[in-house]
Amino acid sequence: MDMDLYGMMLREKADIAIVAVGGNDITPTSQPKEIGRRITEIVNEIHRNGCEHVYVTEIITRGNLSKCPGLQKICFDRQSQNQQVPSKNI
Repeated sequence: MDMDLYGMMLREKADIAIVAVGGNDITPTSQPKEIGRRITEIVNEIHRNGCEHVYVTEIITRGNLSKCPGLQKICFDRQSQNQQVPSKNI
């Protein structure tokens, strides 16, 4: 989590907050109870700072985009690992 952004959001006293939980927020050693506890802790802290509406979402996995190979999940995974993505003519 970007703590600078989180702190700024708390100071701004937003009316609505969206907490997007993605794959990079969970490590191989993460435990489901700990994940749930931490999400609840974040939501409660946002509420305590005056935000009335807090929505928790997940980032969905990309589907089959075979007609647009650059948008395939494998391409994004390779980019995040700084691997070369092979080019393909469409």
